[in-house]
Amino acid sequence: MRTAPLLLTLAAAPLLAMETPVTGTRQLGMGAAGTATTEDHTVVWWNAAALGWDAGAEGGPQSGFGHLAPGGIGIDANAGFHAYGELLENASDLLRAAGRIKELGTSGIADQASLHSFLTIAGRLNDLADPADTLLAFGNVAGSMRFGRFAVGVRWSAEASAYADDLDLRNVIPQVNGAALATQINASGQTFDATLQVLDTAQRDQIYQSLGGTGAFGTVVAASDATLRIDDALRDLGAAAPAAAEAATFLAATASGSGTIDQNTTSVVVNGFSYVEIPVGIGMPINEYVAVGGCLKLMSGRVNGTRILVFQEDVEGAVADLKGAYKDSLNLGVDLGLQAKAGSWRMGVNATNLNSPTFAGPDNPDGPVKSVRLDPQVTIGVGWRPSDWFTLAADIEQFEVGTINPAVRSRRAGAGFEFAAIPWLDLRGGVYGNLADSHAPPVITAGAGFGPEAFRLDAAVACASELQDFGQWSLPTELRVSIGLSGRW
Repeated sequence: MRTAPLLLTLAAAPLLAMETPVTGTRQLGMGAAGTATTEDHTVVWWNAAALGWDAGAEGGPQSGFGHLAPGGIGIDANAGFHAYGELLENASDLLRAAGRIKELGTSGIADQASLHSFLTIAGRLNDLADPADTLLAFGNVAGSMRFGRFAVGVRWSAEASAYADDLDLRNVIPQVNGAALATQINASGQTFDATLQVLDTAQRDQIYQSLGGTGAFGTVVAASDATLRIDDALRDLGAAAPAAAEAATFLAATASGSGTIDQNTTSVVVNGFSYVEIPVGIGMPINEYVAVGGCLKLMSGRVNGTRILVFQEDVEGAVADLKGAYKDSLNLGVDLGLQAKAGSWRMGVNATNLNSPTFAGPDNPDGPVKSVRLDPQVTIGVGWRPSDWFTLAADIEQFEVGTINPAVRSRRAGAGFEFAAIPWLDLRGGVYGNLADSHAPPVITAGAGFGPEAFRLDAAVACASELQDFGQWSLPTELRVSIGLSGRW
């Protein structure tokens, strides 16, 4: 069955996981920070210890920390994507080459242009081979209420990943063996000379032998000429050419194939996980400087998994498979938090999913899809509020946690500010990054809040500082948007 390769892949992998969701429009605008500075309705997701402070004990005209209304209610929606590695650019190149790939899969190498396309495709397919080059899509919608030292909420969170797998370099050119491929290359019209300028001798010999050459290089003239033509074609392609080692590997694999592009098994693995949770939080003061709190969460999770054969099936059918291959399960989650304050400073520690709630993947006749575990995370945050109209916040997660792609890890750190000098208007900004990925660019955030505390509208956006080309567009490697409505009484 078509699902078997996916199930075997997942069976050999560690448990899938999920990065820490960002819930709260205000917090996203402030650099995804809020462990020490959140006291609104989203407190159950940031630090329940803030529920321990006496309501109304400290003043403040707007939504900065220290202003504790007896109660509040709100709803927030957050969505976005993160492209790790060069996935967008590589996928864009492969999409542009899709027509040429189909032609090669039908007619083989017929001219110099098709030889160049053949080698260019080698580079694109090899670039897609790294499972850490992945696209993550995520979102959550949360509603919650605070009643003094108690809070309750409901949140739907989801994350999906897509990455290339099972790279097939054999089934590209139809019905060829080594000598037949050499004949096509020699008939393409590609010129050559007797010198090597791209390939080294080891790569030359690897290609020569794969094209039907025996003995020392030059013994079989057709294989030798075809190898020299490959070297000249790589030279002609310049920056568009694959690396010499990639070209040698690609040619060796293709020359051993006998299938067509319609039999190519290059695939994209798609994993998905979503859950609905109902947290109930409570906080209490230890003294006037320290408060503790915690949440108990009832959680219902759904695990999905499927594989899209890039050259064999349509995306709609694969998405239907993803929706149909799932399993639901229930679990409980436990969070604990602490906050301490000294003058205008506040420090917070929040430990989430201490019991590592795990959700089983679907069972199929060919084997199980891996379970998803919500890894424990400890976040330390600080906040500084020197006046009623200005707040600084910073958070750092202490552990690397998994994502729905087992090759990608996440550990977020961020900082930001809130400027509330104008009545009924808060301005926010910040930056965060993934400390588990040294190549990930910083993500810049901005946001604003409008209206009185009785009815506020908040909006925020987060955008990576680097762009990748995808078709006609240049897209940031990470983008999040959030909007929220809230009120206090």
